[in-house]
Amino acid sequence: MDSALAAHLSGLTPDRHTGRLKGDDAYEVLVLLLAAFRDLGRDRTTPDELHAAIASIDTRNAFGGRRVLHTLLREAANHHRIRLTAAGHILLRTDAPSDGGPEHAWIRLENRGGAEVEIVGADPWPDTHQVAPGPAWWRCTGCRASGGTDAQDLTLMRAQAADHARDCLALPAPVASPATD
Repeated sequence: MDSALAAHLSGLTPDRHTGRLKGDDAYEVLVLLLAAFRDLGRDRTTPDELHAAIASIDTRNAFGGRRVLHTLLREAANHHRIRLTAAGHILLRTDAPSDGGPEHAWIRLENRGGAEVEIVGADPWPDTHQVAPGPAWWRCTGCRASGGTDAQDLTLMRAQAADHARDCLALPAPVASPATD
C-alpha cells in the first residue's frame, strides 16, 4: 500500500466507543486510497476493489463496512474527486469529459440532421502534436448518444463517432432565446 496512506493511517485514532474512524478521518483515508489507485495508473475501479484494498489495511475494522464506503464515495463524488457511473464504476480521472470536468473538442462531425458529433479529450490538443495527447470520448449533441465513460484511443473513437454521424438523424439542440424584460 502507498506509504503516504500507511503513514496517515498510523496517525489516526479510532473513536473509543465504536472503534471506527470519525467521518472526516475515514474520508481522508478514502481520498488517499483513491490517489494511490491513480498513482498506479488506474483510471477506474469498483467499490468491490476499494473494499478489498481497505480489507488489506491493518485497521480495516476502524474504517467501517461497505455502507460507510458507499457514503464516503458519494461524498467524494460531490467534492469532484471522483465520478460515479450508473453501472457502479468509480472513475478516478475527474477531468474526463462526460458528466463534468473540462472538455476540449478535438474533432467535430455533422450528423445527417445537422447536429454535431464531437470527439473530445480531457487535455487541449497542442499545435505541436501530430498525435492525440491522450484518450478520447465522443458524444452527439443532437441525440445525446456517446461512446460511454471509458476513454479510448482516438482512432477507435473517430471511427465510432463517424459511424454514429452517418446514421443519426437528430436535429441540433435549439438555441435558447434571449430573455426579455
